[in-house]
Amino acid sequence: MACSGGADSLALLDILGRLSQPLGIAIVGCYVDHGQHPRAASAARRVERHCRRLLVPFVLCRADAARAAPGSNEDELRRERARLLEETAEDLGCRRIATGHTRDDQAETVLLRIVRGTGVAGLRGIPVRRGRFIRPLLWSSKETLERYCRSRRLAFDRDPANRDMRFVRNRIRHHVLPRLKTLNPAVAEALLRLSRAAARDQRVLAALARSVPMEEGRGFARIPWNQASQLPAAVLTRAWVLMLRKVKGPGASLPLGHGEVMLRRMRREGPGCWSHSLPGGVVVRRDKRWLSFELPDGKAKAFCIRVKKTGEVRLPQGRMRFSLQRFRPERAGPCRVFFDPELAPFPLTVRSLRPGDRLEKWGGGSREVCRILMDEKIPRRDRTLVPLLCRGRRILWIAGVRRSRHYPLSTCGKMALCVEYIR
Repeated sequence: MACSGGADSLALLDILGRLSQPLGIAIVGCYVDHGQHPRAASAARRVERHCRRLLVPFVLCRADAARAAPGSNEDELRRERARLLEETAEDLGCRRIATGHTRDDQAETVLLRIVRGTGVAGLRGIPVRRGRFIRPLLWSSKETLERYCRSRRLAFDRDPANRDMRFVRNRIRHHVLPRLKTLNPAVAEALLRLSRAAARDQRVLAALARSVPMEEGRGFARIPWNQASQLPAAVLTRAWVLMLRKVKGPGASLPLGHGEVMLRRMRREGPGCWSHSLPGGVVVRRDKRWLSFELPDGKAKAFCIRVKKTGEVRLPQGRMRFSLQRFRPERAGPCRVFFDPELAPFPLTVRSLRPGDRLEKWGGGSREVCRILMDEKIPRRDRTLVPLLCRGRRILWIAGVRRSRHYPLSTCGKMALCVEYIR
């Protein structure tokens, strides 16, 4: 239980302490000292006294001076506080981290995000639960919690940081919201209704975005262009966020301005190829088949698989199936080929592209495999993922692209080695 000594968190600490036995839970009180104010030490002692009164263990966390130096902005302090709470919860084996956020905090957050510029996801405000963090009092007002503290004779502290006008949230709390209340006395309730409506819409749009077919690998994520171009903008931008997180990791976000630029380029340039750079080194690329999010230094891992008998083998982007079937010329195609099993017996090898690889063509002569893949408009980073079927040093087939002149069949109905590539 994160407690600053204010009315909100102190009320929650008292409520959880009183309900711990009926609910079958164990709680630990935690005070985070950022070293920003001289009164922090006395506030920590006050929280510790309340914990002793409730027979609740108490932990004091001190922020790293380099991470939370005096004058740090509120986002830096919030991130440092969350990091400390996560580490402490991990050390103590706590499954949840409860904070005393209220509906007043929710209204301020929604208004702050409107001022900064946000989409539907941002209008949701503070979630009731995110990871380990829970906010049990999110729909209670500060006024109600202060009355609760007075009724329980809990001496709560008024954090001097809440009066510091350097912080944008405090300027919204003390200047903007009072002005808005002259237009609508129930402006806080209106902002809460907006956050609930946005949360409902976001859940639906996020589910639609998760259903978009997506491929991913080391350093990239992509969706087929023909599907991306048909998606509504609201779903597509959320799919982009999912792709960005697959490339950069959880928590990555797509700035609204960049999303708008990419939507305009899709409408303006249509089938043309283009690229767009995002913060953090991610490049968005539109080519003949794909819309990709890539890290320039991300390289696909090389592979080499030995095949000793009929069956299936798994590949980085699909699988390859080996079976004995009667040869039918009409069944052959880019993703299914037939070989004479007597001339091409097992073992065979399925591997990735190597420098100098060449394919011997049907009409004679040979051509570099990388040139063939270039002619097929396969992006450079994806060429290592194209499987090559080999016997010894001979390349028999560029899976899904072209086969070589080796070990052909001409007699219909003869038993053949059938090799299929399932993307």
